[in-house]
Order: sequence, then structure tokens, then C-alpha cells
Amino acid sequence: MVYKIILELLEAGQWDKASQYIADDYIQHNPNAQSRLKPVIYYFIEVLKVKPKPIPAKISMKIANVVAEGDLVVVTYARTEEDPQNLSKTYSTTWFDMWRIKDGKAAGHWDPALLNEAPDLR
Repeated sequence: MVYKIILELLEAGQWDKASQYIADDYIQHNPNAQSRLKPVIYYFIEVLKVKPKPIPAKISMKIANVVAEGDLVVVTYARTEEDPQNLSKTYSTTWFDMWRIKDGKAAGHWDPALLNEAPDLR
């Protein structure tokens, strides 16, 4: 289910499928988006202006690891970013998404996003 969220929603931007994977009472801990299903869809479509694309055969993000325990699933991604102090250089870091799963859907989500920092959806 988390794989489908990453593949179909985050990578392909097919937010019309969100109700298949995200609960109506979803709690969003990213400070830039509100909780509940409809506000999260609004955030990606209207605020971030994500446009749907064909669903790829597999996830393109570089997944470093996946940890699942109880109702929590954490996915970490290896990232290479431009150095803001020297744009000719890059540095490596890790992003994470954590979901709480309830009744087969995401009921909560955490990531390291800061206020007014749009997530990198690649």
C-alpha cells in the first residue's frame, strides 16, 4: 500500500486515486498541508500544481531502506542536493516518509519538511 502511494500518488501525481490509499480522517504532520483526505489532495493539486503522469513501471526514487513495525512504515530515500553555499557542488542526505496504516489505508504521515518548504516530488 505504501509502495502504491509513492508510485501512483507521489511519483505519477494521480491524486484522483488518493481515496484508495488515504483515509478520510488522515492526519498530516507536514506543517505545509492540512490533515484529512480532501485538504491533502488540494495541497498537491492546487498548491504544488502537480499534474498527473502515466504510472511508471517502478519507483524512480532511490530508496535506501524500508522499516515496518506494527502500524508504522518508514521509507528513507538517498538524495543528492545542490550545495546552497556553492552551486557547483552537491551533497548527500536522506529524506524520509513515515506512514501510520489503519484498516488498509494511510491514517497518518510524517516527513522532515519545514514550514513553507515544498517537498521535492522529483
